[in-house]
Amino acid sequence: MIEMNLADVPSFCTYSTRVIPWDSAHWQDELRNTLGEEVIVEVRNKVNPAFRQSHTCKSIEDAHNTLYKWKMLHGATKPNKNTVKKEGRTAPNRDYEVKIMSANKDIEYKFNEGALIAEFKEYVDSTYGQHYAKDKFQATEFIIDGGHGTGFCIGNVLKYAQRYGKKGTSADARKDLMKVLHYALIGLHIHDQET
Repeated sequence: MIEMNLADVPSFCTYSTRVIPWDSAHWQDELRNTLGEEVIVEVRNKVNPAFRQSHTCKSIEDAHNTLYKWKMLHGATKPNKNTVKKEGRTAPNRDYEVKIMSANKDIEYKFNEGALIAEFKEYVDSTYGQHYAKDKFQATEFIIDGGHGTGFCIGNVLKYAQRYGKKGTSADARKDLMKVLHYALIGLHIHDQET
């Protein structure tokens, strides 16, 4: 994994005759040699930890292009005269941190996380085919829209965690744990939307 500030991502191109872009081909080669061709790029804001963007890139060139677009979007470039006039910015925005990770790295999980995450995704996907999700909106969406989403999710996490192992079979207890994870994931989504 490579970590850096978004402002330090080399320029992909320049429209100025006075600015010589850093050797982006050299930087791309370093990434390729360290991480392989397919990578995941992620940017987070140090001031607002809930802000996160990520993208899986099929090539290092795609990763560089994505990062450079984010750099331009978030003001992490060195300001020019026009930028200073429009935005009043006199220095690059250094609030954004970047992680570049290999998308092909096989991790030896200690607790079977890879298989369990795949199973959890299947479980979540299956909930969209159940009777309460067949209409255009789920009841959970109305609760979230009413401003009660976080409490609803935390309440359901507690409900299913406390019920674990006390009702039904071992398979029922396992399903309760899946529900805990699902409501926690929805709660995380609400948290990210509200911050």
